[in-house]
Amino acid sequence: MKLDNPVVVQWEYASEERLATRNETYRRLTEGVNAEELAFEAVAECRPQRLLGVGCGMGELAERAARELGADVIAIDISPRMVEIARALAPSGRLVAATLGDGHMRELWESLGGEPTSGLSFQSGNGDAARRPHFASVERRDSFGSIVFPDADSIRTFVGAVTTRAHLAATVQEITEPFRTSSAHAVFGAEKAA
Repeated sequence: MKLDNPVVVQWEYASEERLATRNETYRRLTEGVNAEELAFEAVAECRPQRLLGVGCGMGELAERAARELGADVIAIDISPRMVEIARALAPSGRLVAATLGDGHMRELWESLGGEPTSGLSFQSGNGDAARRPHFASVERRDSFGSIVFPDADSIRTFVGAVTTRAHLAATVQEITEPFRTSSAHAVFGAEKAA
């Protein structure tokens, strides 16, 4: 099953519970560079007066930009559950987009007999090439670290929140020590020509 298939995406984000579980797991258990902080820094650098949050999920980054940067924020997402508004990027505007990096959670998925995440239409390996024709400049910032699951229940909870892999939650074995898996994200900043 292709992870970025529109039907899968619609199903995945039909409610916010699974996304909230995954986000909370990343925030609580990640060691190393935090991809959310990297994305916020990329936005803050240009001191935006207006910000378009595309693929905003539950809007945490958009809300933070409004609160800390004083930006007028418009947030859009493919899921009607997440938002109901849309606008286009202004001339000289900046796009900041985050996605999974190569090898993200490879050890976890392989330990459960699954395949590492790959083949996404927007991922670290193809994110800059897809944006270069449309922007004056594109930069990539990588975020690497580890996600450390303290026990088997935390792994089951996380895996159960991934729609396309929830069936693997039942295969999680008990562990005697924390389980460490790679965390890899890429944050792209792209400047639109004036």
